Amino acid sequence: MTALLPSNQFSKQKTLWLAFFIVFSPLFVFAYQYTVPAEDAVILYEYAKNLALKGVITYGGSTTPIEGATDFAWMVTIALLKSLGVDEFASALFLNFLGLILIGSLFKSQQQKLLFGAAALLTPYLYASLNGFSAIFFSALYILTLKLLLERSKHLYLGLLILCLVRPDGVVWGAGCVIIRFFQSDSKENLKEELKACTSWLIVPGLIYFLWRFWYFEELFPLPFIVKSTSTRDFFIFYKDSISSVLLVAAPIVFTLVAFAKSRREVIYFLALFGLPLIFYSAMRLEQNVGNRFMAPLFFAALFLIANKYGPRALVLFLLLSFATQIKGAIGTAASVATSSRETVFYLSKDLSNLQGRMLITEAGRLTYYSNWFSEDSWGLNTPRYAHKLITKSDISEGRYDLIVAHCDLSMLNLETNLNHDQSRTWNNQCKTMVSYVRDGEFEIYLVPFTNNEPSIKDRLRSIIDPKQSPLKKQQGCKRHDIYPVSRQYSKSEALIEMLKKHGARKYSQTLVTAGDAVCD
Repeated sequence: MTALLPSNQFSKQKTLWLAFFIVFSPLFVFAYQYTVPAEDAVILYEYAKNLALKGVITYGGSTTPIEGATDFAWMVTIALLKSLGVDEFASALFLNFLGLILIGSLFKSQQQKLLFGAAALLTPYLYASLNGFSAIFFSALYILTLKLLLERSKHLYLGLLILCLVRPDGVVWGAGCVIIRFFQSDSKENLKEELKACTSWLIVPGLIYFLWRFWYFEELFPLPFIVKSTSTRDFFIFYKDSISSVLLVAAPIVFTLVAFAKSRREVIYFLALFGLPLIFYSAMRLEQNVGNRFMAPLFFAALFLIANKYGPRALVLFLLLSFATQIKGAIGTAASVATSSRETVFYLSKDLSNLQGRMLITEAGRLTYYSNWFSEDSWGLNTPRYAHKLITKSDISEGRYDLIVAHCDLSMLNLETNLNHDQSRTWNNQCKTMVSYVRDGEFEIYLVPFTNNEPSIKDRLRSIIDPKQSPLKKQQGCKRHDIYPVSRQYSKSEALIEMLKKHGARKYSQTLVTAGDAVCD
């Protein structure tokens, strides 16, 4: 490095990377020490744990293969690190930190690197990664693939294969790269060479993987894809909330291109790369879209391309527009990371590991991963038979569950509430089925608060500033509670009930005042 750079420039590079480590390293260390990873992130850890310890890709105590962790290579990498003694959350943080370094290294100038650092801090994607997701890591692989495209590297298709194995939607992100590469071929001979390389390094290995996963899981598509693509849509094939999530990132790109694109060809280039992902994600229900994480590749790829094609002025405009649309999401996601340790389910799940039993749950991540109970997911993201149809009361009866955990409207527990429904596959109908079974069956119904009584950082600061208005005092109001029915047939029901009470559970009464999923005191 010293031979390639003047000494003063090398010194500046060292200082810049030192500052990078000083700013970002503590965030990852803090996350590992104090953050409870998000539900969907932990679901993948459950699969990685089972692969590392049992040699089977499965969920919740099952012995048969289940594909609820769609991010295959991400899961396998975490499983490999697990077999070496590294826990799943630490592995995810480490891989995301490597991704952050990789993205930073791909920007050419110090100014671009500084702007990338600001972009990472002031948008939500870093904080989604600190919550356990692969947002930064996957974005780094995507940008590396774009770099191979720009350099017309012969390794492009291998890069695309890796991208698709890390996450299945890599197919959507990579399609534009293939289209552009084919159009760059200036002769029939070159086009034949491209087709041969694409077939050898991407299509054939991808087809082999697809056939293998179909044989292994006996499902044509991953369970989350089946579940997330079957809900009632708002506009033709699109979801209103998904369109909003996409526009938060797409709008700044459009305005920047209007200001700086020199030709229609350049606009078509961006459209070829990003058009399919924009349509795809608008047509998918983006559940558990923590920190708008599904749009992370779009943001960082646009950042990289704008920096390379249009220079610092365009980059600054894009970032200012992006900060305006995303700073609220960044603050909210960072706050959820900082306060995640207040969520009751983490501590309750660890206590459940001392009992063991069978659970039916709507919250399918931490309860399963930390408790090691046999668990089935009523929404079907991790339980095949519930992915293809709405759960029924006979399904619940056959499951012989010792504990049911449901995040539902608490008014359904009131005996006067009509729980009839049209059998369509909606979350509300799922809840009606489960609550109807619980009301009719042999269950003691308890409500457990979603957060414990430990004050948040925000509450502590407010108490110091204004002790008279201290929010640390018991507050009156409405607080989210989840439904925890305990089977009277469970041999350890008394011990389980005492455990729930330890975490603030109260027995359900018809006199309780509720509002949605909250109990109001």
